[in-house]
Amino acid sequence: MSNKFFSLVGRSALVTGGASGIGAATAGLLCELGAKVALADINADGLIGAKERTGASNTFVGDVSVEVEAEEIVAATSDALGGLDAVVNAVGPRYITTPMVQGLIDENKIDTKRLCDRTPIDRLGRPDEVAHAIAFLSSDWASYITGEILFVDGGWMAYGGAGDVKTF
Repeated sequence: MSNKFFSLVGRSALVTGGASGIGAATAGLLCELGAKVALADINADGLIGAKERTGASNTFVGDVSVEVEAEEIVAATSDALGGLDAVVNAVGPRYITTPMVQGLIDENKIDTKRLCDRTPIDRLGRPDEVAHAIAFLSSDWASYITGEILFVDGGWMAYGGAGDVKTF
């Protein structure tokens, strides 16, 4: 499937951290836009539900922070999907309301008021907002963008100040 803006039909992607949060949101959007998607995560149980929710075709359990496991997952994904499309860009999210961050908020380990006061948009981000940026960077619309970091952070990096955002 594609939409009126852009399509990822014919593209293949491996989404790490795909069991929940940003990874699951990204996988769902990439699938919606027509890409073949495989999910990887250390959470085997979470991958089962995520595969169903996102439309991903394959799942791989492993820890991509361990080099040998990452290499095995990439090779298995490439075999399963008939190759992978390489994108050499990165998305730099700040505080996004993923299940992990929400758990820290619930335990009062993150002061959301302080974070929101410091963020020009005055709220935490959503996983789908990061997924939109990743889909854009994966599309032909970003064909001349490479080696970049796109910060999806509500203006946190652009503001650059240490204290609350002052509006006039």
